[in-house]
Amino acid sequence: MTDSVTNNPETVAAISAPDEVSNDTHEAWFIALPRSPLVFRNGMPFGEFDGAGGGEGYSLPRPSTMAGGARAAWADAVGYFDVPRPARDHERLKEGLSVHGPFLAKVDGKNRVSPLVPAPADAIRYRSEGARPQLRWRRLSPLLSNGNAAGNDLPWNLRAVMDDNLPDDAQDDAPGYWGWDAMMGWLLDNSRNVSEAALGTSNGLTPAVRTHQARDAGSRTTTEGSLHQSLGLDGEPANWHEVEWDLLDRLAIVVRLSGSLEEGSVASVDGTVRRLGADGRSVRYRSVVASSTLPPDLHRWRLPQTEPEPGVMPRLLRDRLHSLRCGNWFRLVLATPAVFNGTWHPDWLEHRPDSGYLEGRLCDDGPRVRLRAAASPRWRPVAGIAMATGALQPVRRMIDAGSVYWLELLEDPHGCVPDRWMTPVVSRRQDRSDGWGLALLGTVDEQVSGSAANSGEVGT
Repeated sequence: MTDSVTNNPETVAAISAPDEVSNDTHEAWFIALPRSPLVFRNGMPFGEFDGAGGGEGYSLPRPSTMAGGARAAWADAVGYFDVPRPARDHERLKEGLSVHGPFLAKVDGKNRVSPLVPAPADAIRYRSEGARPQLRWRRLSPLLSNGNAAGNDLPWNLRAVMDDNLPDDAQDDAPGYWGWDAMMGWLLDNSRNVSEAALGTSNGLTPAVRTHQARDAGSRTTTEGSLHQSLGLDGEPANWHEVEWDLLDRLAIVVRLSGSLEEGSVASVDGTVRRLGADGRSVRYRSVVASSTLPPDLHRWRLPQTEPEPGVMPRLLRDRLHSLRCGNWFRLVLATPAVFNGTWHPDWLEHRPDSGYLEGRLCDDGPRVRLRAAASPRWRPVAGIAMATGALQPVRRMIDAGSVYWLELLEDPHGCVPDRWMTPVVSRRQDRSDGWGLALLGTVDEQVSGSAANSGEVGT
């Protein structure tokens, strides 16, 4: 893959960003191009076969891993650690340079970039019946009655998320990523099912097995018992040798750096090669400029107070979210994994004994909301090593990207719900700066959200 990101004459919407990354910019988007299969370990021991990240189902580095790699790339580029620095300067680096991501993206043979997002947990893949069966995705929704009435034992009056009419031929090996445009449609449209052909799906970075061995320096032969294999994640597709170069879609990592440190601009990262993850594997960072095909949605993380340009966020979705009132529901979908305070739901939601629900203020300072339902895979452990001290970090629960939370507004939001678009929903300051818990927002079927009002549950 070449390192530059070329212009695209078919860009639909203008982007209010410069065609080049200036030297004094405080924010920039980068593509991290893997130079070899990447390894992201979870701290578990391994034997002859090292499953690394691929063995645990990771298809992207965790946000904290990406944040550490991107900050290290910036520090190398500006010579931040060329002089001895006290420990507080390590903290200043983490506080002064925020990293949002990582996201996955397709890069075609002409270096055009098409972002991908994790498949939502409220969609299930199945094979349709009939003369011409095809793979489709069906929407899962909360039942129309609360948990107790539905005959389940979910806590906090949560509704079960399911579909009674789901065909038996559900597919377990579903692709983990959807195209950006398809995801925007899913967040807005409450249709029951959609063809997979329209989703632009991807399985993520390709698992790649490598064999390693240690050699004795004296005899130049393999050391006894030193042979092992590792499973890494590669941006090249498995059939790369069968496809013409200009038609080959590769996968890369997309990440945003923002901040202001006197030692240098975030633009300094452009062109650097830096380790990412374990085993010395590296990526090359290349800036994504306004003339590339990266949708403008990803250049703006919050809706501006003034009228946005076309393409910043689907206008109809923005209008629908802006019109939400007390008693309405909306979906919160994790675009990056999240780490909450030892639980599977945002920790700004707390149990209210008087109502029996989980309630709180949206992201601590927004309107009061109530959790009505959730769809999330099982949590996974995540740990790490402190950059400054080398100390082991405590194991925490990671909630996968794609998890969906159905929230009910308990007071009038005055149009502020869209402002939470692509902002972190985690509470810890450092986790927010590392890119954990960035969230998309979506609408909810009126039949589902309206049933609460009809049953007298609103405000109880």
